Amino acid sequence: MKYKLLIVFGVFLVSFAAIFVKKLDDINPPVIAMYRLGIAGLILFPVGMFQKDRVKLKISDFSIIFLAGLLISLHYLSWFTSLRYTSVTSSTLIICTEPLVALLFGFILYREKLSVIQFLLLLLALFGVSIVALGDLYLSKGAVIGDVPKDAIIGDVLTFIAVVFFVIYLFIGQNMVKKHSFILYTSVLFINAGIILLIYNIIMGYNLTSFSVTEWFYLILMAIIPNAGQVIFNYSLRYVNSSLIATSILLEPIFATILAVIILRDNIFLYQILGGIIIIVSVLVYIKIDKITVEV
Repeated sequence: MKYKLLIVFGVFLVSFAAIFVKKLDDINPPVIAMYRLGIAGLILFPVGMFQKDRVKLKISDFSIIFLAGLLISLHYLSWFTSLRYTSVTSSTLIICTEPLVALLFGFILYREKLSVIQFLLLLLALFGVSIVALGDLYLSKGAVIGDVPKDAIIGDVLTFIAVVFFVIYLFIGQNMVKKHSFILYTSVLFINAGIILLIYNIIMGYNLTSFSVTEWFYLILMAIIPNAGQVIFNYSLRYVNSSLIATSILLEPIFATILAVIILRDNIFLYQILGGIIIIVSVLVYIKIDKITVEV
């Protein structure tokens, strides 16, 4: 029971990411992503180096790390940019489709078996996403209802692109995670991604340091709190089934929405609730089916 509560707490911590991005609306999204990844990597690196079970990274591993770092950079760049256009609720709901998008990519890239039920669940989840996206499109056209951003549909599309980048990143890095300590691999990956974003930000001429004390505070919280949730997930894998963690992550849109209402004074709309229920139920059923298949 204590590990289940710990996982729920981890989801709660992860849910702060979108809130912090919204609070940092005067800083360019790639700069936020750079600090999110770079600071976290520097914090995790000493921990990874002193792990007893660590395996030294080979020169050949760094090409994969570079590619994975580029993809995770693009993921955060797309997602953080999306939050300039769409709401926390819509964005986190679309992010929830990651397991089903991974299923689709597994079928396309590796010809992994795709059952009729899985295919229908994928369509159902995409239907839920379309409800959220079309609702945002309809309300943003008027731009008079609540605080729906004028170009919310752009944010929804960018969020889905962020999901695609993250899924490709997982496929590329899955063998590395099996061979190496997760913390060491993640720290090197995040530092690499931070450097990639640093070069990009310098080329674009973005402000990198002239922030207020409040903005620095949120940047540091962004690097620590959501990543602490990720560390909790990986620690918990020693004691619980991965499907439990995957299921628990579906709480993120709920926690994020509650935080957005309290902290950001966001509004919640009926179409978001309807689309959210469809997305969460379809992903939940898929996870349960996948768990049964593995056990059999």
